[in-house]
Amino acid sequence: MRTPRIRPGRVVVLAMMVVLSTAATATARDWLRVETPNFIVFGEPSEARLREIANEFERFREGLARVIPGAAEREPVPTIVVVFGSQRAFEPYRPRYNGKPVELSGLFVSSGDQNIVALALEDRDQALRVIFHEYAHIVITSIAREIPIWLSEGLAEYYSTFSLREEGRAAIVGLAPVEHVMRLRRESLIPHAELLAVQASSQMYNEGRRRNVFYAQSWAVVHLLTWGLPDRSKQLSRYIAETASGTPPDVAWTLSFGDFDVNADLRKYVNRDQLKAYLIRFADEIPTVRGSVSRPSESDVQATLANLLHHVGNEEEAEHRLEKAVLLAPPSGNARALLGAKRIEQGRAQEAERLLFEAAADRNDWLVQYRAASGLVSLIDHVSEDKHLRIAEAVRGALDNVLTARPDMASALALRGTLAVESHTDLDAGLAAIRRARSLAPGREDYAFEEARLRVERTEYEEARRILKELMTWRFHKDVRANARKLLEQVDDFAAKQQSVYRRVREGEKRTEGRLERIDCSGPGVFFHVRSGDRILRFASPDLARVEFITLRDDLRGPITCGRRDSPENIYVTWRPDEASDGRVIAIEFLAR
Repeated sequence: MRTPRIRPGRVVVLAMMVVLSTAATATARDWLRVETPNFIVFGEPSEARLREIANEFERFREGLARVIPGAAEREPVPTIVVVFGSQRAFEPYRPRYNGKPVELSGLFVSSGDQNIVALALEDRDQALRVIFHEYAHIVITSIAREIPIWLSEGLAEYYSTFSLREEGRAAIVGLAPVEHVMRLRRESLIPHAELLAVQASSQMYNEGRRRNVFYAQSWAVVHLLTWGLPDRSKQLSRYIAETASGTPPDVAWTLSFGDFDVNADLRKYVNRDQLKAYLIRFADEIPTVRGSVSRPSESDVQATLANLLHHVGNEEEAEHRLEKAVLLAPPSGNARALLGAKRIEQGRAQEAERLLFEAAADRNDWLVQYRAASGLVSLIDHVSEDKHLRIAEAVRGALDNVLTARPDMASALALRGTLAVESHTDLDAGLAAIRRARSLAPGREDYAFEEARLRVERTEYEEARRILKELMTWRFHKDVRANARKLLEQVDDFAAKQQSVYRRVREGEKRTEGRLERIDCSGPGVFFHVRSGDRILRFASPDLARVEFITLRDDLRGPITCGRRDSPENIYVTWRPDEASDGRVIAIEFLAR
């Protein structure tokens, strides 16, 4: 069964600070890579500065996890931070609006398989604000993926002033950015309805003086709802839930806050002599993290920059960079994996296959292995069935390497589940992996869809229905509910058809899916050698005549013969427990291609 693969849409959120620079762009040979338990930091600043940035990200992540209810202990996907030493160096990689680069010091991009943060450093305090703002976006989207732009930016700005105190044993949350307060005191406020309606494509969000007012006012509304009197934090929580489920921002506001005139209160609020912040004490201090340092190759640096260009929409330049990067020496597995994924999108499966297998052979970098595995799983739908087993073996090997380095990376575990569905192999291991992924990242609806698909592969229709019905409840976004409803209809249809096509499993019998590789008739009895996942199972029968053979393939007719199968067939084996083998064969069904 081929069911829709649900992937979260790309979310692009931009930071707000503007700086000027005349510094020169560093060459790729000046770049370093700092790796910590939760981040990979690439950049051109000094080793000490990159270590400092990586440590700030780690401590901020830990602090937010202790402060924000529901924040994940580990990011489900790799988080890559690209650090430029100046605005001049960063400018080619900034998003464009009306053909011109948006003025910003940092950006955050989240997709289904990675997070990317990019920022320019020139002033330490400003840099930390950028870092905290961008990482706050990561945490926020892991809790509520679909919230209005104003709220996403307001929350990110609210947490951007997070400050550790007492050597990591306490933190202050909710400090007021002076520039926001001063701007709101002297400028006119954006009408509330207009603030709620801002989209990622809105002019106010991308250019002009009102863009700065937008960020300041979004922060102030969050601060007012959190710390103002009366306490409206519960109403804010309802607003987040309503918008995350697909309720339009203006309707959700009325449902949550009634006729509250927020701008009238906001003007008074920002003119106070002092605005509250909150000191939180931790039971244990937040430790510092040093990380490991390496020097990436020129090819790896170009692949990293091409990946950033791809995620800000500059596809042509990204592809050109990758094509050059794969030719550089020493070769970059990252460049090959990223270009291979691009070739799949372009329908160039043969070239993609070569690039991705070359990337999978690079066992020195778990990030390369992760990207190769992701690309190879996507490739399965674009190649002939006889290549599926080789791809599945390469993916399992790559994911073993990833999970050795990052055992709690939910996206790598989820890929195991997707591989099981796409290759129709190793269903038990796939189910265990996807369930672990869901426990680590309960907010990822796409992992729930993958488990539902896997349950269908295992003919566990009731479990698939249970998962999909949960996704159809009001807590989830309307698009998620619609996809769950569509998939549930397909599951019901498929289950009904299967009951009328496949042999019914009777009491005491079990069914295993696999590929029939050999029928051994050399000794007493007959043994069927069936590959299921990475195991070869031996199912026994006294003789061929005792086995019920069923074919669902129009091209497979005639007598069953002993020996190796030149083209292993996909089969269902129905069997009963047997102490002398993996099972006593009752029936073999040759599945339709």
